[in-house]
Amino acid sequence: MSRLGEAGCPMCDRLDGMSELFIADLGTSRVYLNEDQFFPGWVLVVLRRHATELYELSAAERAVLIEDVSRVAEA
Repeated sequence: MSRLGEAGCPMCDRLDGMSELFIADLGTSRVYLNEDQFFPGWVLVVLRRHATELYELSAAERAVLIEDVSRVAEA
């Protein structure tokens, strides 16, 4: 198991290190540039813990994540 999530999960593995693609730590999530910039500014908002579906999050955690996504979209 990785430090912050599920062993073998590419998103959890990404959280283990400081990639050159890292943009910001938002508390509940982290933001990274996508490696394949087909669309300029395409980013990934990655939850700081392992989850594969939104329904796995509590209502409060889901609300914070959606706010993070909204903040990043606005930026």
